Amino acid sequence: MVPFAFPRPPALWFRGKRYRIRDDFRRVLTCYDVLQDAAFSDVEKVNLCLEILAAPTRRVRKLPPEGRLRLFQQVFSLFVENGGAAKETAEKAFDMYGDAGSIYAAFRQVYGMDLHRVRRLRWWNFSQLLANLPDGTRFTDIVAIRTRPMPKATKYNAEERRTLAMLKARYRVKTSEEERERNLAQGLKKLAHALKSAAESQKEPDKARR
Repeated sequence: MVPFAFPRPPALWFRGKRYRIRDDFRRVLTCYDVLQDAAFSDVEKVNLCLEILAAPTRRVRKLPPEGRLRLFQQVFSLFVENGGAAKETAEKAFDMYGDAGSIYAAFRQVYGMDLHRVRRLRWWNFSQLLANLPDGTRFTDIVAIRTRPMPKATKYNAEERRTLAMLKARYRVKTSEEERERNLAQGLKKLAHALKSAAESQKEPDKARR
C-alpha cells in the first residue's frame, strides 16, 4: 500500500451498482444520533442512515428492505467501524457525545482545527486524528484518568487511591462506545430476523395460491 493512501475506496459496488459513500464525520455522527433515537423503528434507522451516507438516494430507495439492510451493513463495516479510533482504548475511555467539548478543544489546541467550521473531514481522517492526539490536552488527560489502573492498596497510598477513585467517578463514561456498538449490533440482528420472517410470511400465500 502507498504510504498515507486512504485505506478504502470512496465508493462501494453493491449488486452491480455503484454507490458513492458520503462519509464526512458530521454525517457519521448524525447516523449515530439516529441509531440511538428510540423515536425511529429499526427499519427507519437503516433507511435514514443510508440516505445520509449513500448516494444516489433514488437508487438506495429502489432496493428492497433486505437489500437496504445488507448495503447498510457493508457501509458501516467498511467506512465507519474500520475507520474508528483505536478500539482497545476508545470503547472504554471516551464517549463521542459526552466528551464532545473536550474533543473539540483538543482539535483546536493540537491541529488548529475548528470542527464547527471545517468544510470536509472524512470519518477515517477524523478518527485517526482523534486516536493520535498527544498528551497535554484536557481530553487526553481525562482519558488517562479513566484508563489508569487503580494501584494495589498499601499502607502508604490510601490518599492516592482515594483521589484517583474520585477523579474516575467525576470523569466516568456514562454511555460507552462499546455499549453503543453492542446496541447497534443487537438492533441489526433483530432487524435482519424481522426482514427474514417477513419474506417467509410472504412466500406462504404464494405457495397456497399455486
